[in-house]
Amino acid sequence: MKLIKRYLKKIAKKLGYQITKISSNPIERVIMESNDNNLNCIVLCNNGKYKMHNEIYLKYRNLCDSDWIKLLYASVDNQIIDNIKFPAFPEKNIQIRMIGNHGKGALYEPAYIYQEIRRIAKQQNKAFDENTVFLDFACGYGRHTRFFMKDIYPGNLYGSDVTHDFIGICRSTFSCNKDSDVLFDINNPFPPLKYNNETFDFIMAYSLFSHLSEEAHLAWLSEYYRILKPDGLLFLTIRQQFFLTNLGKSIGIGNVDKYELYLLEKLGNNSVLERFNNGEYIFHPSGGGKEMTKDFYGDTVIPTSYILSKWVNLFDIIEHYEDPNKLYQAFICLKKKSHR
Repeated sequence: MKLIKRYLKKIAKKLGYQITKISSNPIERVIMESNDNNLNCIVLCNNGKYKMHNEIYLKYRNLCDSDWIKLLYASVDNQIIDNIKFPAFPEKNIQIRMIGNHGKGALYEPAYIYQEIRRIAKQQNKAFDENTVFLDFACGYGRHTRFFMKDIYPGNLYGSDVTHDFIGICRSTFSCNKDSDVLFDINNPFPPLKYNNETFDFIMAYSLFSHLSEEAHLAWLSEYYRILKPDGLLFLTIRQQFFLTNLGKSIGIGNVDKYELYLLEKLGNNSVLERFNNGEYIFHPSGGGKEMTKDFYGDTVIPTSYILSKWVNLFDIIEHYEDPNKLYQAFICLKKKSHR
């Protein structure tokens, strides 16, 4: 690598540039970007590792977000676009079983979350560059993860989930060969994770805190604090007022599934609403099958007053809103506090 760096600096000097940064990854190709006589060299990985991610990153890293989203929608029907292989999707019945939707319909919420993360990151002066490290926690089959393949440098994009089958799907669908292009890991129901302290710039956990016990969610908040870099951002969605007040409204309209009826029975009563309004953490231990056992997994509703009481010792609240016209769950962005 030292020889490569000397060679690149020699080339830059002949061109009248000064190199400002060189990635430490093994070289496959070099992208040189000039800016006022400064040269950024982005070095991509070799030996076929991260092949899919490399090609997507190289081709689309400067594409505007709206056009990138259109490409991901198109990848539902055509996995090969511009001779580049995109991540595949699990079969329709698996998608529906996991999230209640499939195909392009399953990407609408991830597209919105992606744009919100990009917007807030820009507001917070958080760059997406070759040093940015991103974790999609509780990643499912990777429907959110794929959105960040154009923004996150190959080798810096991670996904994790407690369900072994989900990670198996991810490792298969995000692959050009037998090795996954994104670093997908299986996590236990409770911390710790294998990652070092201050590893990630961004962590997202879509709809995870809609299902965790109070003990589990507090444990994971502390773990996110540990593995986030200073001023790192955490993006979550949670169930709040809209969820409770709309339980049962579809009754009589038709198309009500067993899960909705179950939620209505367990959470759709005045007693639960009163507890929520009094700031109580609401958790019903329903379990989710296989690794998602009742001791930590169920159905959860978290009041804002609880968040203001329990979360702010670790994180500052950057943005928090509940707008069902934009997102079915409440959205919240947290920033790691400088001192605990």
